[in-house]
Amino acid sequence: MTPQSGPVTTVSQNISVTNTQYINYQTDIYVDNGSSPATLNLSFAYNNPYISGNNYSMLSWHIFGLTDPNYHVNNTMCAATNSGTCPYGSPNAVVNNVPAGSYRVHVTLVSYTGFNNYYGYKFTVSYPSTFQAQSVVADNQVAHTSFEYLNASELNAGTGNISGVQFSSIQSGVAVTGNRYYALTGGNTLTKSGLNMAKTYIVSYWTNGTQLSVTGTQSSTQTATLSFGNWKCFQHKVSGVSSISVSGSAGIDELRIYPLESQMTTYTYQPLQGITSICDANNIVTYYEYDAVRRLKVIRDKDRNILKSFEYKY
Repeated sequence: MTPQSGPVTTVSQNISVTNTQYINYQTDIYVDNGSSPATLNLSFAYNNPYISGNNYSMLSWHIFGLTDPNYHVNNTMCAATNSGTCPYGSPNAVVNNVPAGSYRVHVTLVSYTGFNNYYGYKFTVSYPSTFQAQSVVADNQVAHTSFEYLNASELNAGTGNISGVQFSSIQSGVAVTGNRYYALTGGNTLTKSGLNMAKTYIVSYWTNGTQLSVTGTQSSTQTATLSFGNWKCFQHKVSGVSSISVSGSAGIDELRIYPLESQMTTYTYQPLQGITSICDANNIVTYYEYDAVRRLKVIRDKDRNILKSFEYKY
């Protein structure tokens, strides 16, 4: 839809999801509050809150275009059934001091209790704007995972459009992003299907072994300047296939698949704390650390050198 300009008014947009098997659901917004910074109000709820049992679900949200990590501290929301209680988090969030501009709000379900919630969820973002017509999209041509799964049940909430992920192969330890990586073996393949054979795709990943096998590869490169300990970054250009499979025998982290004409930036989060890493379109990672009361403490570059540190005095 083409946005139509008009007076500043409050716009509410909904993302309704009919089950838990989703990733990369997002909505584009144009924020404009005249000469003043804007306030965004976010809410998360069950489509049917009368589901029986003490159940709750959690999602993480991120607003692409707001690059300051302070905007995304405590970016986890929790919705409960009428007879349930959230152990932490809230179904509502407020983002203050947002400059005028275009943004993409992205939400991902990170955990849920009870049975597979076939009643679905509703996520709402309200904001002042002069544009009235917006769009809600779901992109099946991209895939990403950093393998940050705490238990096998979390795989049910989605694996970033990548199939074949087995919890038994997820390892804790030194990783490029987050605290976990995936141990690929000869009989274990990671696959992204449903691709357009007429398109060319980029497959990038970090590995602590040798270059992995990627089906449909036309060319591949190692980004020599991108390394961390034993980890190295590789990128493949793939075309003429409807599915892409990654296989080999090595650790893999930060797997990304997207069309050649696109760019991808990915994030890891610590629930109830905030962003822990941002991997930009060039696979350069920035790391974020927090103090005991969840305030941003240190920002580090790709080599873990300190870029900024923060002290709080009262």
